[in-house]
Amino acid sequence: MNDLLVRLELFMSNPVTVLLLTLGAYLTGERLFIRSGRKGWFHPVIVGSLLVFLVIHFSSMSIETYTEHSSILKTLLAPFTVALAIPLSQQLHHVRRHAGPILSTLLLGAVLVVLLGLGFAWVSGAGE
Repeated sequence: MNDLLVRLELFMSNPVTVLLLTLGAYLTGERLFIRSGRKGWFHPVIVGSLLVFLVIHFSSMSIETYTEHSSILKTLLAPFTVALAIPLSQQLHHVRRHAGPILSTLLLGAVLVVLLGLGFAWVSGAGE
């Protein structure tokens, strides 16, 4: 039994496990999002974040381990974000036409991300 726990600990601290956890959580969230009829509450980022949080909270994986091993995803995020600029610039006329709803959504999202971050920290037992 002790050998099993040691192996599980090694598995949970493996960088490949962290990548598979993150991508699997997102893909699960995407499936749920599509099956729910694309309801906003089941957005893949929300569901994926919640699933990763639950795995970290209820397993032997620490947040430090997850942060360290998910750095490759953060590194890849920058070029992908820049790559979105090309199709976005081609649709600039649509963006200008819908500037009001876009700005209000961004403002609401900014407020919600802070509240969710504080909520997750509170549930995780973080101090002030």
